Amino acid sequence: MIKTDNNNNVNNDYNTNSNNFFDQFKRCNKSIISAAFTGFYQYNNNFLNYQMNSFNRPNKTFQDFSFIKFNLNEIEQFYDSINANDISLNHFYISINLYNCFDYTFKNKKHSIYSFPKILTIILSEADKCNFILHPELNLASYTNKFSNNNNGSYFLKSILCQMSYNKKFIIYIFDPQEGLWSSITDQEIRKVDLIDINAMPLILFYQLKTTFQTEYNEIKIKNKLRTIVNFNLQGGLFQTTQLFFDERDKIRDIRNKIRTWFDIKQSFTLLINGSIAKNYESMSKVLGKGHNILVMLKNN
Repeated sequence: MIKTDNNNNVNNDYNTNSNNFFDQFKRCNKSIISAAFTGFYQYNNNFLNYQMNSFNRPNKTFQDFSFIKFNLNEIEQFYDSINANDISLNHFYISINLYNCFDYTFKNKKHSIYSFPKILTIILSEADKCNFILHPELNLASYTNKFSNNNNGSYFLKSILCQMSYNKKFIIYIFDPQEGLWSSITDQEIRKVDLIDINAMPLILFYQLKTTFQTEYNEIKIKNKLRTIVNFNLQGGLFQTTQLFFDERDKIRDIRNKIRTWFDIKQSFTLLINGSIAKNYESMSKVLGKGHNILVMLKNN
């Protein structure tokens, strides 16, 4: 009976503390923006004690968040160390997706998502150092311990801020619910699209709860891609190194044409892959090997 009474007291304190936290947050944050973009974490402060004593309910606290940030290079290194001997990984480079990011962040079970925001904002750092794969649809049910019928953790991708890998210019992709179409926005134009540019590196992702969509959702297409290190041998013997992405179905002639267009190369050049001149009809995915790189040798006219 003593243990039961203690547990009841803890439960009452827990409910009181949580109610006080959310009441205070609502009083201090009354804007439409905070209401749409704010979610809440639940922290288990006595996680280790709870593991050792099942009768001791853990002390839980709450923390609001307006975005979740992932360091992709750090996460890639973590999974790369686990799968170091797996030679079948996405053409020799491990791919990272959002589920990998959430698994990594919540792996110690010390906190979980208590309440989902209507608009989930995800910030990606060092996106240029890994092969990141986007998900048009995201289900975060396994990262929470609390659900309600109108807040179930399932999201649709709504907007993306990206940076082009070859010229560092920004591009925004946004879904228009009125037309049910995607558009891309740059400093030059706005146009309808159905595909994300393969060299658009995502920096900020905006997901919206599926239950709040009033119209039919259409996914934007995302191609499978190969990450490649490209070295440019410039005049005077100087080198410039750039990371680029190509469609895994590209032929060598496609690579030549893309490099010429992306970097506005007027003069002729030789394309060396792993030290050899590849034939134009060969497939990129077959020519490249582990530690692959492309050397662009500019010729003097």
